[in-house]
Amino acid sequence: MDETRFGSHVLQPHRQLLKDEKRVALGPRALAIISVLASRMGEVVKKEELRDAVWPTYIVEENALQVHIASLRKALGEDAALLETIRGVGYELKAALLLTEQGEVAPASVRRQRL
Repeated sequence: MDETRFGSHVLQPHRQLLKDEKRVALGPRALAIISVLASRMGEVVKKEELRDAVWPTYIVEENALQVHIASLRKALGEDAALLETIRGVGYELKAALLLTEQGEVAPASVRRQRL
């Protein structure tokens, strides 16, 4: 299973977010948002792209996304600065490393590979 490490957190995409091997309480939409951002680590993800990925069959207002981003920042604590707002465009998650099944840390450039 792929895991993405950023700051002191480990994300198992669309499954759970961990800090110090303990599950961080996140709602399903917030988990979906952080999973999408982690899949495009270091890239700016437009607000529209996030809304389409998280709410594919619903029309939601921009403030719904803002509410979930705020809850993610609160859950990330000292790592909240890694979730950057690109004003008027979208969001970016920074500083990822991939944790392989063998427990090795690989640079983010190989994060898309299934190890």
